This record gives sequence, structure tokens and C-alpha cells, in this order.
Amino acid sequence: MIPTESKECSDCHQYLPLGSFWKNRQGRHGRYSRCKECHRQREVAHTRSSTMARMWGDPQYRKRLLAVFRSPEFRQHQGFVAAGKPHPWNKNHPLSAACKAKLSAIRKGRPKSDAHKAAISAAHLGKKFSDAHRASLSAAHRGKKLSDETKAKIGAAHRGSKRTIETRERMAAARSRQKFPFNDTVPERLVREWLVARGVTPVPQGSIPGVKGHRFDFLLPHQKVAIEADGCYFHACPTHHPDAHADCAIRDRIIDTATNASGWRMVRLWEHEILAGDFRRLANVIKSE
Repeated sequence: MIPTESKECSDCHQYLPLGSFWKNRQGRHGRYSRCKECHRQREVAHTRSSTMARMWGDPQYRKRLLAVFRSPEFRQHQGFVAAGKPHPWNKNHPLSAACKAKLSAIRKGRPKSDAHKAAISAAHLGKKFSDAHRASLSAAHRGKKLSDETKAKIGAAHRGSKRTIETRERMAAARSRQKFPFNDTVPERLVREWLVARGVTPVPQGSIPGVKGHRFDFLLPHQKVAIEADGCYFHACPTHHPDAHADCAIRDRIIDTATNASGWRMVRLWEHEILAGDFRRLANVIKSE
């Protein structure tokens, strides 16, 4: 039997005394349809949802709220700090693919202020990525194609920027440690076969300490001989292309001078000589090992 001084809650569907309902003149029995406990739970859920919506919609409110979350008192209360050492709340908690997509959609198109950019730059200054992190970044960017708009932005950001001498030296040192694959051209392959047939083992794509920033096609370290197989067009062959790429011809003369000054002997073979099997100039300066 249902007591006369009770009422059914529209949320939890329990018959509770009228004292468990807030007063409302327009409601049945002068009370709200939900009990006080269900009403409180709805208010809490509404407050949480409105707080999150306001947090992401109002930058100033979000800034104040994040300041509270990052305060030492709040972190101490939540157990983020133990034994005087901070522990990030998201450590060892990888984000799901759906969460990453939501964060990316939220941040997309949101411009960063100059102060924010300066803070990010200062946070990353002096940091060194581990080999595993570098491999992860490389795998993430592999195969991606930049749009024309992105390329234009990158070009505009770097246009007019001047690197310091220290930065240039670091970049040059990093590039010198990189290993790039080299594919032998037809003349280079013929020169290698000619040398191997005569018992000479060449060192491909070698460098000489006295000649910075240049790799020779072949080096014979025991005899101190540097060999270059020059294409007729790109190196301005006087027989076939005397007017093509004059700057390359000038650079070749500079490299020849630096090579001779380092105590090495330079031998340049033209493409048409190699294809014709004419290795006389090379045979005059090398000896069979």
C-alpha cells in the first residue's frame, strides 16, 4: 500500500516522503517531480557539462581554470606531487586514436600568440630527442605531402631569416654525419670495372680532409689519386659542350687546386673518353696493387 504522504520520483521511480521533494506550487502535491537527490545529481551533471563548454569556449575562463589545476596546492591535494617530485597526470597514459582526433580538431585553425610561440620555443630549447623519438617522428612524417598553402607558409616563415655562424657550423657538422645512398652512373660503373680488372680497389664517394664539402667519385688512398668521371654536359666538356654550365667548370678548377694542395693527384676523365674505352690518362698515373 502506497502512503498518502509520499510521491513517486520521475527519475529514480521510487516512492519517497513529500519531504524528499523540493516545494513547487505548480507541481503535483505542491512538489517537484524529482526528489532532492536526483535533482542534485542533475545539477551536478549540468554544472560539469556547462563548465567544460565554458572552459573551451571562453579563453579567459579556461586560463583561470588551468591556473587552478596547475597550482601546487591542487596538485598536492590530488596526489600529483609525492616526495617533493612532480608526477605528470598523463604519464604512461597513452591517448586513444579518437581522443587524438578530437584534440587535433579542437586545435586546428586556432592561431598561437607570439607569447605562446615564445614559450613553446623556450620549452624545447636545448632538448635532445632520443633515437626512438626521432624514429617515431620520421615514421609519422614519412609519405606525407605538404599542400601548396603549407609550402608557401613555410617559405614565408624562413624568408629573410639569417642563421648565425654557430648554427651554420652545427648544420654542416650534422650533414657531414649523414649517409646518403649514391647510385653509380654509367661512366662511374665503367671506371670501377676498369680499375677492378687491373687489381685496383677504389674507394667510392670518398672525401679528402683538405677539400671540404666535396665527395670524389673514386679515391685510391695508397697512391693518393682522386678520380672524377665528368659528364660532358654538366662539366662543360670543351669538345662537346664548351658553353654549358660554366660555373661547374670554375668549381672543378677550384677543387683541382685544393686537391693538389692536399698532396693528392687529380685525374678527370670525360664521359666521351670513358664510353669510348680510352683510359690512357688514368693508366699513366696509377699502378697495379
